[in-house]
Amino acid sequence: MRARGLGQISLEFLMTYGWAITIMLAVVAILFYLGAFSPPAPTFCEMQAGFACRGFKITAAGGVATMTLNLIQTTGHPISLNRILCTANDADYNDSSHYSNYTDLRVYSGNVEPLSFPCYNSASSPVSVPGTGDYFHGTVYMHYTDEETNLEHMMVGQVGYKVE
Repeated sequence: MRARGLGQISLEFLMTYGWAITIMLAVVAILFYLGAFSPPAPTFCEMQAGFACRGFKITAAGGVATMTLNLIQTTGHPISLNRILCTANDADYNDSSHYSNYTDLRVYSGNVEPLSFPCYNSASSPVSVPGTGDYFHGTVYMHYTDEETNLEHMMVGQVGYKVE
């Protein structure tokens, strides 16, 4: 019987563990390809103090993305909603032409108000809207008047949603 040399033992060790490592790397690569390590995009709706989202969604149809929002108003005073904008481009909030205007929409403290308005990736020219399946992350700008003080305020909120 012949004794194995150190070189043969080393080669057998490398071949055995080399195949095991190659198989593990292939399995990890397949899992990455299938998206096992990609977390889903977060869904959220965060508003400033005095407001909250009870439920919301963003849908796309006919080249328009629409946000449907059940807004809870808890400022302690009745408010009149003036205008609202949903955009991913923060520079858009200065351009009042893209706001959805509301006239005499009174919301009492503690009430839930269903709202519907368009969302834009960019409301500036050219107008860009998210499509079905796109992930939308943007800002909601809501201008309202506190009916007790008769002062106009702007509420700013953040939304993130995969467009339906």
